[in-house]
Amino acid sequence: MTEFDPTVFGMINGSLKTLNIADFTGATHLTEFNASYNRIEKLEPNVFIYAPNIESIDLSNNRIVEVSEYAFSNIPELEVLILSNNLIMKLDFKLKLINLRVFMVSNNSLIHLNENVFDQSARLTDMFLNNNKLNISKLKVNGYLDAFDMSNNPTSIYLDSKSVKISNSNVKVLNISKIAVRIDASNNQIGSIVVHPENGLIELILSRNNYTTIQNLTALKSIEKLDLSFNQITDISVKSFSQMSQLKWLNLENSGLKIIDFGMFSHQRSLTWLDISYNDLKVINFNMLTDTIHYLFIEGNALTNTDVSDTVSTLPNLRVLGLSNNKFSCEKLVEIRKILKTNSIEMHVDEQVMVKFSRNINGIACVNENSTEIIELGTPKLLPIHTSNNHFIEAIHQKIKEIEANIRVHSESLNENSINSKDDILSMKQE
Repeated sequence: MTEFDPTVFGMINGSLKTLNIADFTGATHLTEFNASYNRIEKLEPNVFIYAPNIESIDLSNNRIVEVSEYAFSNIPELEVLILSNNLIMKLDFKLKLINLRVFMVSNNSLIHLNENVFDQSARLTDMFLNNNKLNISKLKVNGYLDAFDMSNNPTSIYLDSKSVKISNSNVKVLNISKIAVRIDASNNQIGSIVVHPENGLIELILSRNNYTTIQNLTALKSIEKLDLSFNQITDISVKSFSQMSQLKWLNLENSGLKIIDFGMFSHQRSLTWLDISYNDLKVINFNMLTDTIHYLFIEGNALTNTDVSDTVSTLPNLRVLGLSNNKFSCEKLVEIRKILKTNSIEMHVDEQVMVKFSRNINGIACVNENSTEIIELGTPKLLPIHTSNNHFIEAIHQKIKEIEANIRVHSESLNENSINSKDDILSMKQE
């Protein structure tokens, strides 16, 4: 086989089944290798030994089941290792990659991960273990991470990281560290939270847990986005949000909120998005809310008479008001709709409880003013629909895209840049 010496080499979306040591003969200057979307099933020992300067390897979307303990030996410059979307079941060894920064093994069948696998990777910043079958209690990492995703595993551990995603992983206790900036811990069993007193947390997604007290969260002085929906918090009071002066986005849907009182949001001078739906609130006085709100959702609260006539003065920045699934009379809804339209405020309709074949105003159920008819309120949404773009998830996936960019940008020109060695390798690997 003809020796090759390109800097970037890729064999993407092919029928490659194996990688052999001889395939990299003479590849001393190779820095980026991409063999994603092939049929590779196994990584043999020392397969990259003739590419000692390689910095990035992408073997995602193959059929890899087995990874030799020595598959990545003698490549000390490796910084990015992508093994996502394979069939790997275990990594029971140390990687011994001193310059590793990014490790991705998402969407595999990983059951076992050596707790010391990253023992020598002191520069590691980004770790993606999500969508596996891991049931681990300990993982040693030197220092802290920029991004850690262990969502969708039977159990999850918490690693010190700026961005953490551990949703749907049966987590029961959440530790908010000093360096944490964004945490998504939704869909767990969290009943206890420990908060570092000097935390700088900006975003916390705690939807669908077993959390019952807001007491420990009152110390989140830097928080801008807080989602406590679908918990049953028993102690929300006037002082609960008093230290959260930076709060911009607050979701209290189906959170156990019993009453809104004067002063509850008096410290929020930047709050623009508020959801207090499905809390069985009988009365909501807009004067109790901060005048900075742009989006307000009050669905499913058994309301019969909400005064919106003074909306312009009480909520001058309001753009959208959601009030589906309450107990308004049709006459009252017509009045509300007219006032909102006059003030260029959109009356949001929850599509999951929209009425089409019974008495309604714009899809919102209602009764005649003097009727004894009972409106059957719908149930809280299976998933919150009033969500803004999840910047936390976008940030993680953007980082993934950036990691892969330097590899994939060359894929269209590989035929020109890979010399003739690509043809040699492909001819050897064809079925």
